[in-house]
Amino acid sequence: MEKMTNLTIIIPILNEEKVLPSLLEKIATYSLSINLIFCDGGSSDGGLDILKNFKNKSNRSNIEILSENLEAPSIIKTLNLARDAIKTDYVLLHPVDADCTSVLIGFNVLIQKRSEVIIFFKKYSPSTALLHLQELVLNNIRVRIFKKFVWTNCPALRSDIFLEILKHDHGFLEDVITSEYLRSLYTPQICTKSVVISSRRYQKDGTLKRVLSNLLILFLYQFNLKTIAELKVMYHKEK
Repeated sequence: MEKMTNLTIIIPILNEEKVLPSLLEKIATYSLSINLIFCDGGSSDGGLDILKNFKNKSNRSNIEILSENLEAPSIIKTLNLARDAIKTDYVLLHPVDADCTSVLIGFNVLIQKRSEVIIFFKKYSPSTALLHLQELVLNNIRVRIFKKFVWTNCPALRSDIFLEILKHDHGFLEDVITSEYLRSLYTPQICTKSVVISSRRYQKDGTLKRVLSNLLILFLYQFNLKTIAELKVMYHKEK
């Protein structure tokens, strides 16, 4: 894979012991020139030991593991651990259940265009028709009820923009709010390559159950049977 000395991948971690081996297997194929920062918000499982073992055995010299027992950890709080460690012009936010192999191919071209925000398509693996339906329903809820559309899976940002985002801890639904914040300030460059996202969280809770619950929310919204505030509470419980 091509050299990308101007890119830092930041991976927020919290109790991901079971997922880390698969993640690290993918990361081992990424260019050695990419800086890697793992931010742990206070895991209580064996995840940190797995990361330290990976770092010790890796032939990479540009891996940092930053950990702090955060009170009420959120994604923004966890990412803030990397604030003083970023030395590159661009950062890529990398969920622990993502595979960015395909989007990193040709990434230097995107960087050379000096885009402020770069976003990618996403696809689930393993994928099913039911999972596609779930995503369609969720997008309808986000657009109709929250008036926002989420595209924060693995965005690449200029480092100065990333540092600005870190000043605002949005708390609940921070992915939605952060997306809206970025939209209001920047016109993102859309890359047609896809980030592959694990569908494990849907499989864990049962995709059919989640689809039916969210369809119920849309039904209640369509016929004005509950207030927007009540529907948001229902949506949060299904997250």
